[in-house]
Formats: sequence, structure tokens, C-alpha cells
Amino acid sequence: MKFTSTDERVFNAFCLVANESEFRSDITMAKIAQKMGISKQAINKYYYKNVNEIINALHYYVDQEVNDKIQNFINNKSNKKNLISFLAAEILPLLYKNREYLYVLYGEVADASWFKFIKKTYSPIIEPYIANFIDCIDIDSQFLASIIIKQVIAIIGEWLSSPLPENPLTFQKNSFILCFTQQVN
Repeated sequence: MKFTSTDERVFNAFCLVANESEFRSDITMAKIAQKMGISKQAINKYYYKNVNEIINALHYYVDQEVNDKIQNFINNKSNKKNLISFLAAEILPLLYKNREYLYVLYGEVADASWFKFIKKTYSPIIEPYIANFIDCIDIDSQFLASIIIKQVIAIIGEWLSSPLPENPLTFQKNSFILCFTQQVN
């Protein structure tokens, strides 16, 4: 998907409204339009029809660069890095760059579908990768991929949900890799 600076303005306004809201129902198109300084009719006609469309677009916006890097890593058969080291070195900085958006997506008010989006997007990518490394143990690659995705989401969610998350390098050294006692090659 291709996103414009106007999409980013909508996402920023959405995040401002979400951060001010106590409940999901408090996030309305009228409030988002007001934050942007445009009418509700304009946002509905030219940009997004409803809040769910904004959330879905924001999923893809936040994920596009991350997904590209992970696809390249998985498809690069000569890659010598293990998965956890790759995530720490390459993906954490991208997530940190989008931390304001992820703060909202990982929050409890705005988006209950973030985990489903991540699992649906990354299970088919990670499962074949894992299958190459679990020949010596009797465990289903789909099951293991689901566990890894849940662990990574939980760890990143806690990191980016804090009011002042550590920078990616500090987080990588102090927390992320330490959370995995046995790394997946």
C-alpha cells in the first residue's frame, strides 16, 4: 500500500483522539476530523469512511517496512543471523520509529485486532523458517510459530507501551535478547 502525508495526518489525529479516550466508542470520525481541522464530511468523502478503516490502514502503514525486512530475511537462505538477533538489530529500530502509533495499537482502547493482524501476517512467514530448524524435536512448526509471535508481541508491547520507552539499542542489549533463554537459529 502507498500512503501519503495526508494519511499520516489522519493517523496522527486518530492517535491523539485514541490517547484522549477512555473507551473505543469515544474515538469518532468527528473527533478525528476536528483534530485535523477539517469537516467530518471531508474525511469521510476523501479519506476514510470509519474508524475501523483508519485502524486497518494504520496496521499496514506501521507494518510495511517491518514486513519487507522480515520477508527479505526469511527468503535470504545465506543469512547467518538467527531470528532473534535479526529482530533485535533490524526490526526494533523500525518499531521504535513508529512508537507513537504502536503505543495506540498495543493499548487497550483503540485496537483489539492488532494481535490478529500480526499473527495472520507473520505465521505463514515464520512457520517455514522454523520448520527448517525443528527437525530434531517433535513439535509442530505452526504451534511454535504462534508461541514465538505471542512472546515477541508481548515483549514489544510492554516496551512500547511504557510512557518513555528505551531507545532500541538499549532495549536490545538490556531486555529483548535476554527474554529468550534459547534462541531460534
